[in-house]
Amino acid sequence: MTEPFNPPPDGLLRELLWIHDLIRRDLQTMRRLVEDVLMGASTGHVMSEIGSLETGSALWRLRVNRL
Repeated sequence: MTEPFNPPPDGLLRELLWIHDLIRRDLQTMRRLVEDVLMGASTGHVMSEIGSLETGSALWRLRVNRL
């Protein structure tokens, strides 16, 4: 027997959508970095972009602070 679907409260749904958007944005940045590396980007450029993610991405900060 399956339980009925109960949608999350409005606030929780907004937060989940916000987190989903953050994940998609960070993945898009990482895909771009992979393309940059394949096109011969310098190590300094790639490390700078990763540094920007580490300081500017809520998800990366959460992961680092959690660990």
